[in-house]
Amino acid sequence: MIKKNTLLYITLLIMASCKQAPQKIDFKKHFLLKNEITINETKNLSLSGIRDPRILKDSIYIPSYATNNIYVCDIKGNLKNMINKDDDLMLRMPYQIDVYKDKIYINDRGNHQLKITDLNYKELSTIKIQGQVDQFFLIQDKNDDINIIAQGVQQDQMEIVLFKKFDSSNKEVAAFGASSKETKIFSWKSCLDSANNVYCINTIEKKINAYSKDGKYLKKIELNSPTLETLLDGKELDDKTATEVVSYLKDKSYTSIKNINCYKNYFFVQYENSKPKGTKYVLDIFNSDGDAVFSGITMDDLILKIEGKTMTTLRNEAQKTTADQFGKIILKQYQIEL
Repeated sequence: MIKKNTLLYITLLIMASCKQAPQKIDFKKHFLLKNEITINETKNLSLSGIRDPRILKDSIYIPSYATNNIYVCDIKGNLKNMINKDDDLMLRMPYQIDVYKDKIYINDRGNHQLKITDLNYKELSTIKIQGQVDQFFLIQDKNDDINIIAQGVQQDQMEIVLFKKFDSSNKEVAAFGASSKETKIFSWKSCLDSANNVYCINTIEKKINAYSKDGKYLKKIELNSPTLETLLDGKELDDKTATEVVSYLKDKSYTSIKNINCYKNYFFVQYENSKPKGTKYVLDIFNSDGDAVFSGITMDDLILKIEGKTMTTLRNEAQKTTADQFGKIILKQYQIEL
């Protein structure tokens, strides 16, 4: 007969070896809506080709790669200013904007550079990029100066890297994250944790790579979730050109990773459905080991950013028919309770 203590020990071993299945979550219970802003398109405010709107202090910045302008609205969504209105900054496909103290930082993606201006939009300096910048992060050093980590496919001497770090004098101080061949076709998404460690993921892969803010490789995190089974299989695309990939994917139904965000010890990974039958997006929340603790959270809105306990989302309601003169976007801010 097996002793009770032995049986208990065996039971505990079995429990420890089993991964807990992802749970369902009540979105409204754990994400409390605190603010909702509707911005209506007008003759002077085009919402065509908008990218990464940001709520910063008392203003909302809306980059448009279609018009090469960045629209500045008040906190109620009314247009109050426009950056590059007369093409004075010569922006091309502005993708992202951020503000720190008395400086504005712009991802001037079409010109392969980061542009820095004062608060009156007068150009101060530029950082030339050998490649494309998809997003950038501002981090403070010990002297309270701003360093920039630029993410995108970039040339560094004889190799391709995913990240470059620049100090407060715009000097390159690190290059890291050597990319794989998928980079030629698919994009990468990244985020920072509270310690400014960098986490990046390919849109069709099931792993996260982690780096320190100085570029040291830290670890690989393999992701485990039922949603990942619907992810596009990149092996099917290995020998295809970019044109062949577009044709191949035209009628396929699959998910691709849209973004990644850090919240406490969790990773928020949001997917986009190529052919939505219900909602457009699905969210998985992973622990630090890569296991989904909450899986299959359906969403109509795109997650833009998570800062502290605040999650900002975007719903883009563009013109639906030729009879619709103007569209609108809706920004929502939630307080996360996990």
